Amino acid sequence: MISEFITSIAHTTWLPAAMLVIAMLAFAAVIVWVVRLDKEIVRELERLPLDSTVTELTRGDDRHV
Repeated sequence: MISEFITSIAHTTWLPAAMLVIAMLAFAAVIVWVVRLDKEIVRELERLPLDSTVTELTRGDDRHV
């Protein structure tokens, strides 16, 4: 249905190429952001626990996740 609607609009041959360029720019921006990320922040994030229930149990929290 969506593809039929888009093909019915005149002069949309540029649309797939534009979407590809936008997606590639977004991907490149994320790669640049990750490379430029402060290494100390990355180390701090590495030390975060993956399961929050373990830390809650050791702290004595009665909350259930």
